[in-house]
Amino acid sequence: MTSTLQARDLLMDRAQGALTGLAVGDAMGLPGDRWPHARLRSKYGWIDQLLPARTGDRTRRAGHVSIGTLEAIAVAEALRDGGGRATEDRIVERMDALGDRPRRPVHVARFAPLGIVHSSLDLDALIDDIVISAAPHHLSNAAVAAAALVAGVVTSALDAPVGATGAVFLPAHLEIGFRAAEIGLGHGSPVAAPSVIQRSLLAREIAMNAESDVSFLQHLYDVIGTTPAATEVVPAAVGLLVRGEGVPFQVATLAANLGGACTAIGALATAMAGAINGLSVLPPDPVATVRTVNGIEPGELARELAELRH
Repeated sequence: MTSTLQARDLLMDRAQGALTGLAVGDAMGLPGDRWPHARLRSKYGWIDQLLPARTGDRTRRAGHVSIGTLEAIAVAEALRDGGGRATEDRIVERMDALGDRPRRPVHVARFAPLGIVHSSLDLDALIDDIVISAAPHHLSNAAVAAAALVAGVVTSALDAPVGATGAVFLPAHLEIGFRAAEIGLGHGSPVAAPSVIQRSLLAREIAMNAESDVSFLQHLYDVIGTTPAATEVVPAAVGLLVRGEGVPFQVATLAANLGGACTAIGALATAMAGAINGLSVLPPDPVATVRTVNGIEPGELARELAELRH
């Protein structure tokens, strides 16, 4: 009985870590989002805490999250309302509530909650729901693969046995992510795009071989790229995950100092790290700030999704 309760508590901690980590990683990237890496370094030096948006945008204070996190919350709510199943009607209804739909691209972060509600034993079902959860948009096969990689890492982490935490298990979780990405390539509209798997492998190599965090970030920025394209944000997130050894706030801090689409990249990287190590290792202060500033409860929502895991 004790073992069963321990496993359940761990599942809940990891689920909460995934969705809360996504929000914290997003918020950490706020001051430098869309800035070139060199400009970010020149202005801020090294970011290691939540900061407000840069001068000129007073509407976004420290802890504010981007539309990517709000999309993830919306998908999570639709999944909860659907008993753990994605339906196009519920997804569209939740996305409509966010407004500005015609001009808003699909953010990869919206698919991370699917890794909470789906077991890693049925990756095909996971990817089917990724396609549905893009509604009302239609994804390219490259975008499906990118989303599947992130959700695959999340679901693998949640399925890991008690005690299977830390950097030593990263390769196993990434392998499930790569497997999901391979399946994902068979869905969506075929496009000419680089391989998200090969780019992620390159990002992992950069992370493992860099002499310092500063040189790592520069190399990642120069070689992998940090535009909002799914084939860049996901590999960059993998690099951050590996360099930060799966420690959520360490990963979020690295993302905040990257530049480019660092809110999106930070959200993805910290969601994966949070799933691996759980909410319990995230510092409570930034978690509380993100919840209060945005009026969201990602931890509670994640618990509800974990109850519906299938």
